Amino acid sequence: MKAWRRSRARVLFWLALLIAFGVGSRRLGGMPQWITLYAGDVAWGAMFFALFCLALPGLGTARVWLAAVITTELIEFSELWHVPWLDGLRATRAGGFLLGHVFLWSDVVCVALGASLAAIVERVCTRGGQPVVLHGRRSRLG
Repeated sequence: MKAWRRSRARVLFWLALLIAFGVGSRRLGGMPQWITLYAGDVAWGAMFFALFCLALPGLGTARVWLAAVITTELIEFSELWHVPWLDGLRATRAGGFLLGHVFLWSDVVCVALGASLAAIVERVCTRGGQPVVLHGRRSRLG
C-alpha cells in the first residue's frame, strides 16, 4: 500500500481560509465580542497546524499537532520577553501578526485549542492518517 501523504493543494486551501477567517474576525464589524476576542487566536493555532502539514506532509497528525502546539505556545510566552529589537519587530505589521504584542492566558488556551481542533478534523477526515474509505473506494477527504 502506498504511504499516505497530505495533499499540499488541500492544505494551502485550508491555510488560505484560516488566514482569511482569522484576519476577518478582527477586522469585520458587527460580530459578537467573543468572536472578535478569541476566533483569530483559535485560527492562528490551526494555521500553524496547517503550516506544519504543508512543510512536513508525511509527518503523522500527532507529531504535527505537537509541533504546532509547542511553536504557538513558545511564541505566546515570548510575549513576556521585552527587549528593544524584539519590540521593534513586533511593531511591524508582519512581526505583530506572527509574534503578537501582549501576553494573555486566553491566547495560550485559544492557540492550543486551534491546533487541537485542526488535528481532530484531520483525524476524523482521515481516520488517523489513512484516507477514509467510503463505499469501497477511497474518499477525497484524505
